[in-house]
Amino acid sequence: MRAKSGRGVRGIHFLILAVMVCAGPICLARTGQIVHWGSGEYMLGDVPAGNDFVALASGHYHGLALRADGSIVGWGNNSDGQATPPAGNNFIAIAAHYNSSLAIKSDGSIVGWGVNDYNHATSPGGNDYIAISMGASHSLALKSDG
Repeated sequence: MRAKSGRGVRGIHFLILAVMVCAGPICLARTGQIVHWGSGEYMLGDVPAGNDFVALASGHYHGLALRADGSIVGWGNNSDGQATPPAGNNFIAIAAHYNSSLAIKSDGSIVGWGVNDYNHATSPGGNDYIAISMGASHSLALKSDG
């Protein structure tokens, strides 16, 4: 992406940049639209339409997107239920890996779905979480107290 250069106040130059947030081959443009490139296997290129997305997570062959209203949309390979998020619009964060997914609800609790071979999609209990991340066989969560 190329920045656009222009003249600012009193001859000061400035840059206008488009913001992109990426999770693997899936990116979120500043407008809230999802942009995909790379492999289209398992319908990965069939990203949901709209411009109200605020966060993304990319598994091995599935994607998750968090809408501004707090709902989650999933697409791609769903052989283990990893692309079928729980219903509702009370989510604030998402994470995905291979064939598992996690989300934090607005009350700070964590929900997981998909493959759970190592219990990495099992909620640790409690409701004071503010961030999550997934690895191949483990998950991490950050509590509100740091």
